[in-house]
Amino acid sequence: MKQFTIILIVFCLFFSFEKMRGQSFSLPANQVAMANIKATTFGASSYGNPATLAFATGFSGFASAENRFLGTDIQGFAVGATYATENIGSVQLAINRLGIEGLFLQEMSLGYAKKLGAKTAIGGNFLLLSRQADHYDKYQAISFNLGAHFPLSENIQAGIYLSNPIPDRKELPIYNFNSEFAAGITWKITQLTTAFEIAKPQNTKYLIKTAFDYRPMSDLSLLGGIIISEKDVRPSLGVSYRLKTVELTMSSTFHPQLTTGLNIGLSYWGE
Repeated sequence: MKQFTIILIVFCLFFSFEKMRGQSFSLPANQVAMANIKATTFGASSYGNPATLAFATGFSGFASAENRFLGTDIQGFAVGATYATENIGSVQLAINRLGIEGLFLQEMSLGYAKKLGAKTAIGGNFLLLSRQADHYDKYQAISFNLGAHFPLSENIQAGIYLSNPIPDRKELPIYNFNSEFAAGITWKITQLTTAFEIAKPQNTKYLIKTAFDYRPMSDLSLLGGIIISEKDVRPSLGVSYRLKTVELTMSSTFHPQLTTGLNIGLSYWGE
C-alpha cells in the first residue's frame, strides 16, 4: 500500500509540473482538497485563519504549484516559512501568485500568532496585495487578516476569520480585494476529522463548506470537500502522504464551467 501511494504521488507531481510552463495568488494543495476552509485552516495559515500559526513548532515551510483548470494557462505557486517559539509566538513569511501571461494576482504576507491557552490562540497577517495587467494597469493595496481559534470541547475546535476588513472602495469593483468573514468548527473522531464552515465573501451571498480528512494510516490522508453557493456546487478531492517531516499532497477540484484543476504541494515540519 505504501509503495503504491508513493508511486501515485510521484506520477501526479510529474504530470502537474508538465502542465506548468512558468511562474504564473494560489492555494496550498491540502487547502484546495478541503474546500478552501479558512476559519479552521487545513492549509498554510497565511491563506486562512492566522491564529493556527500558534500551533506550529520550530521551523516549518510549504510550497505548492497548480494548474488551476486543465486546458487553460491559469497557473500559480505558493511558498512560505514559519518559525515558532514557546515564549514569543509564531512568525510566518509567505507569498502566493496566480495568473496567466500578462495578468496576475499576488499576495505577500507577514503573519504573527500567539497561544492564549493549550488550544486557544489569536493571530493576524499584514498583507501586500498586487494585481497587474501588462500594458494596461497596475494596482496595489495594503490590508490585513485577523483570526481566533478556540475549543468547544475535547474533540471540537472552532475558529473565526476576517479577511481584508477595510477594502479600498475608491477603485472600480474589479480592482477591489474583497472582504470575507468565516466561522466554522472541526470535529475529530479517531482517524476522521470533519469540518463545517459558513462564509460571507463581500460580493457573494454565502458559501457553505464541508470537508473531511480520513487517515487510514498515520502517514496517509484521504481528503475531500464540497463548496455550496447560490450558483453552484464545487467538489474537491485529494491525497497526502507523509514521510517523517515532509508531506506530499495532490488535490483536484471540479468547477462546473471551467472543468478540473490539479494542485500539488510539499510541506515540511521541524522536529
